[in-house]
Amino acid sequence: MPGARGARRPPTSAPLFPDARNRLIEGDCLALMRALPAQSIDLIYVDPPFYSGRDYPLPAARHAAPTAAATAVASEGRAAVNHAAAAFVDRWEGGLDDYLAWLTPRLQEMHRLLRPTGSLFIHLDWHAVHYVKCALDGIFGYARFRNQIVWHYASGGRATSSFPRKHDLILWYSRSDTWTFNSTAVSVPRGVCPTCGAARDHWNHLRRHVDADGRVYRTIRSAGRVYRYYDDEPTLPPDVWLDVSHLQQRDPEQLSYPTQKPEALLLRIIAACSEPGQVVADFFCGSGTTLAAAQRLGRRWLGVDCSAAAVAIAAGRLSRLLDLPSPAPRRRRRSVGAAGPPPAAAPPHPGYTVERADEAS
Repeated sequence: MPGARGARRPPTSAPLFPDARNRLIEGDCLALMRALPAQSIDLIYVDPPFYSGRDYPLPAARHAAPTAAATAVASEGRAAVNHAAAAFVDRWEGGLDDYLAWLTPRLQEMHRLLRPTGSLFIHLDWHAVHYVKCALDGIFGYARFRNQIVWHYASGGRATSSFPRKHDLILWYSRSDTWTFNSTAVSVPRGVCPTCGAARDHWNHLRRHVDADGRVYRTIRSAGRVYRYYDDEPTLPPDVWLDVSHLQQRDPEQLSYPTQKPEALLLRIIAACSEPGQVVADFFCGSGTTLAAAQRLGRRWLGVDCSAAAVAIAAGRLSRLLDLPSPAPRRRRRSVGAAGPPPAAAPPHPGYTVERADEAS
């Protein structure tokens, strides 16, 4: 049940942040998660590969030949060819079975890392969401499924042989039967159109009135009773989100990173399901949208991505947000979850660290 705001203070997040700074890490998320302490994260949002069967190169690499360093056959069955500056490859030689075999152990680790009042949001689309939900039901339990959020957007091309696919799906699971949910933080005025944000003149067949204080309200009679709804009353958005726009080419947020999501999407999720000072993690952090939103909302954050290009883009974005120079990446020689001071060679940075870690770290 919601209402974890009054729960006992969660365990300290110190083991996640050895020198008290937020962390951006380049490396395989499975190995890194296995090194982190259990029940140490309050909210996890991930936007993993969708099983789309596509490559996602960065704009500068779309016509480049693959380099020797970037041509390696992935052990989990992914395609062999990748660009040096590619964001990621979403092709699976063994098909859906290999995709699920790769994703499932990562979901199991996310479950282990969540605090009892924590939540997981996983962002997918039609390609594999139904199979991933079955896997999550087995890991979290069917009763821990909270919502399937439909994020509708209008950008992109239009199909002619079927209905256009214009939405993604975000599955929300809670770690236990008690979870954090701040309804007031994400409520919107009842009288505002969820699509365009303009005031609505008509609500179905409700009659419009103005009370003695000048407040607009609507009434409807049902079963002998009259129900009154004020336009300015806060109400939760439904599980179909029409009011968060897909990023356009000239959007100020646009970093030209494939699959980049708008900050407004993450601001809503983070505000709803975490508290200031709590820990938000994204283990497929890409261009750093989750981390930027967490920073804006006063949360601690931990971001991981296996792409050096993604980590570099995220680091630049976060430094601009913090108005700080980008820190130089440093290689950690101890376990990622171990406590202790940073290596002497790492210069102090007041905002966050950028680290590299391989599976043996």
